[in-house]
Amino acid sequence: MSTARFNIEGLAAFKGDFKSLSMTLTIEAEEELKPIANAARDEMYNAYPVYTGNLRKGLRISWKKSPTHVTAKIENKAPHATIFEIGVAETRHYSGTDKLGRHYMNASRGMMPPGKIFIPRMIKYRRKFYALVRDIMVRRGLIVTGEAA
Repeated sequence: MSTARFNIEGLAAFKGDFKSLSMTLTIEAEEELKPIANAARDEMYNAYPVYTGNLRKGLRISWKKSPTHVTAKIENKAPHATIFEIGVAETRHYSGTDKLGRHYMNASRGMMPPGKIFIPRMIKYRRKFYALVRDIMVRRGLIVTGEAA
């Protein structure tokens, strides 16, 4: 019975080169990610309506970085941000006194249409970031096929 053998030379050097490449790509991506994340936040900020300003005040960017990856997380910490973004499909009713001192008893507030501020802009800027990463990889000599969704 014969045995197949593989002898791989230079694997340690390849691993070192690959690790070095990922650190280099991370450094380049971080430099170019910051303007994209800030532009996304600024566009959302300017698109939110100003009633109390809480939707604008709730926008946050948090950064995480390790030797092999960098992350920018944009989120809205306002308690009503999700309700504003996706809307309310059923009629809302309100009883009580509003901030202007008006009294209501089971008054219809109607449906709340979706705001569509956060999600469309996140999709747009995430695509820009994916294209950026692809361009960085191509500049470094890697072959990139396909498109990110």
